[in-house]
Parts: sequence; structure tokens; C-alpha cells
Amino acid sequence: MFSIKLINFIFAFLILPFYSNEKLKPTNDFSWMIEFIPLTESVTVEHWETDPAISFNDKGWALANKNSNPVTISQYALVCFDTYRRTKDDKHKKAFLNQVSYLMDKEQYHILGEGRVGYPYKFTFHDLKPDWYSGLAQAEAISVLIRYYYLTKDEEALDLIIKLKNQMLWPMEDGGLLAKTPEGGVWIEEYPNSKQHKHVLNGFFISTFGLYEYTKLFPGDKEAKEIYLKCIQSLKQSINKYDTGSWLQYDRGNK
Repeated sequence: MFSIKLINFIFAFLILPFYSNEKLKPTNDFSWMIEFIPLTESVTVEHWETDPAISFNDKGWALANKNSNPVTISQYALVCFDTYRRTKDDKHKKAFLNQVSYLMDKEQYHILGEGRVGYPYKFTFHDLKPDWYSGLAQAEAISVLIRYYYLTKDEEALDLIIKLKNQMLWPMEDGGLLAKTPEGGVWIEEYPNSKQHKHVLNGFFISTFGLYEYTKLFPGDKEAKEIYLKCIQSLKQSINKYDTGSWLQYDRGNK
């Protein structure tokens, strides 16, 4: 019979390196960093400031219908960051850092175990009940925190980025966000365990892009790079399943 000490040793030797940031070194080369064109050209800072559904609390956090959520925060942050880089106007930098303060606030994310954290949705969405986690939300938060690290070199963000990546790539059946497609590929779920919204296409695009940026920040993370390449292959295998001949379906759910 295995002893508890032996089991713990095996776990630490085989499993924990995947979740450790001790061997991961961030790059100093950010020449790969590009603008989020779909956000910054179609949903500008002015849109956020004039949209009646958007408000801001006393911390400067962007609220959707008076409630905070990780996607609203992250998308506004990305717009502010790109606008700051173009204009060099410090008001956009301040707005960006305000959103980062939400993402860095330990009250806003949950420690999920196995070196994972996640930003929860705290409301019901169709067949999902709170708290639930979205691959889209974690990926966009990763992209924001990468840009925060680029600006500040605050190493506290690195540990959070790695743990968000771990949640994205943890199997969905065990509480993570990585699922399988009918074609046998991998899929980072925007709505994990939802039957109504299964394998959402645009959410997977963004999740894959967030994972791509992670692999550029940490080029030594071979496991993440391997799954990123599998994501690309999954898109090639599955995208025709969304094509109606006139438009792309949103997902492959039962609705």
C-alpha cells in the first residue's frame, strides 16, 4: 500500500511542475504585442464613456448594468491600453491601471486549488448558476495582466497570469475550462458545462489568442505551447461545423 508521503512525493514530482512558475522566465521582448483591433477600432474609449449600460464606481472600475464582471473590466482595460499607447495621454493609462486594480484584487478572484485561480461570474446565465468561470474571461484577463507587466514589471502579476492559464488548461470535468470537441480536438469553453452554449466559436478565438500571448510571455512553457497548437488544429478541424453557408453559428449547443 502506498504511504501518504510517497503519494505526495509522486504528485509533487509529476504534477506540480506544470503549475509552478519557478522555472518559467518571462520574456523581455514584447515586439509581438499588437493592438486588439476589434475592440479599439469598433468599441472605442468614447463608446465606453457614453454607453448608458456602462458606469464607473469610485475605484474607476467599469461596471455593466452597475455590476462588475471580468470581461467588461478586461475589454475596457484593453481599449484604454491601446489608446494610451497611441496617444500617450496619461488619463488612458490611469483608466487602464484602475481596471488592473480589479484584476489584482484578491477579493475578485477565487483560489481553485492545484495552482489555479479564476474570476467568477456571480450571476445566472441561461443554464449556468453562480459561481461559474469562463475561458473568455480568464484569457482576456491574461492579456490585460501581460500588458500591465509590460508597463510596470510588477512580478506579482506573473504568478496570477500563470494560475489563470492553469485554470484555462485544466480539464473541464475536474473544474477547469478545457473540453473536447466531437472531432477529438481541444476547446477552451466560454460557458463550461452549458448544454445551451457548447463550444462557443468567438469565445474560443479569444481564448486561443490569450493563450498565444501567454506563450509569447513565457516561451519556456512547453505544455502551454503544445495545447495552443492543438487549439489551432481544433479550429481547422471544427470551423466548418459552424458554417451555414450564409453565416457562422455562435456555438454547437442545443439552442
